[in-house]
Amino acid sequence: RAGFGASLDGLWPYSYDSCDVGTLPNQTFPGTQTPLAATQNGDPDYGGVLSYLPGQRLESHPGPMHSNGSYVGRAAPEIDIFEATVDGGVGRAGYLWSNTSDNFKIYDPTITVLNSYHGGAYQETTSGLSLTDQDCYELDKGCYSVYGFEYPWYIIANLGFSINFGGIDFENIQLPATMLVDYIRVYQPANAKNIGCDPPEFPTAAYINT
Repeated sequence: RAGFGASLDGLWPYSYDSCDVGTLPNQTFPGTQTPLAATQNGDPDYGGVLSYLPGQRLESHPGPMHSNGSYVGRAAPEIDIFEATVDGGVGRAGYLWSNTSDNFKIYDPTITVLNSYHGGAYQETTSGLSLTDQDCYELDKGCYSVYGFEYPWYIIANLGFSINFGGIDFENIQLPATMLVDYIRVYQPANAKNIGCDPPEFPTAAYINT
């Protein structure tokens, strides 16, 4: 649950469903500095290491299992529909991913480009940078923009700011600020509806209560 740190520990921002070195603390084998790729060309703010994550928390019980009897990894990857920035982001050499046409698609290259920021010691990320309607901000015309997304897990609508997304004029910023949400519409296949946080395939309530 976003905002509850203990509930994210060992879960966010993992998306693994198997047990390999990527799920281990700092993405290295215990007591070693291997593989070498995990110790260099990573986050310059953390000595160049690839990851400072604590290791992924794997399912024990209760929970879903694979057909071979192994437990499903419980992970919480994050997808942001939009995060506004006034800068272009900073690339990290150690967080490159396969950016082929088979792996991602930009639907309108006239307004969207691949983000050069690829992550840091606490997450690897892939995203695009798009031009937004500058009129649709609170102190401008305040119009509404429409955003669409596919495959959300659970939805949070919130407003925040960070110096990581550009300089902030703290002397003149007008607070409180407001983000107005007119509607959120969720579509699901007729044969795969899921409402709630405790689906049979991933029994979350029992996991939390154990």
